[in-house]
Amino acid sequence: STVRIESSLRRLHHLSAIEVTIETTDGLKQLLDALASPNCREETSSDTDNKNGVIVPHLRTLKLKTFSWHPELSSDIERCLEWRARHGAELRELYIEAYGRERDAEGEVEMGVQHTRQLGALQVLVKGSVVFVDT
Repeated sequence: STVRIESSLRRLHHLSAIEVTIETTDGLKQLLDALASPNCREETSSDTDNKNGVIVPHLRTLKLKTFSWHPELSSDIERCLEWRARHGAELRELYIEAYGRERDAEGEVEMGVQHTRQLGALQVLVKGSVVFVDT
């Protein structure tokens, strides 16, 4: 559940990279919800790593792998990245490896205008590269 993921991530606040293999869209949504949740633990004067209440404030690289792609997932990822950016915790690299996008008669994945726009919206929120790999 999102609460368990948040609790685990709070203990790993020094992480700068997360690479995760996710089998379900629910799992992906739970992770994104956790990464875009305020860090509600009590701050102390020695807690200098808690950047604006963000869980895993030093996260710069996020790699999401092997899940079934649905166009609405782009909005979920975008909401998470927007929240983190507003709180001073932008990513430098976003890597998405997914399957399930529509293919043409030759078996090639269709880029499509919507997908291109979605990737563009994500790129605006990431300081470095956004890579999308169809598997």
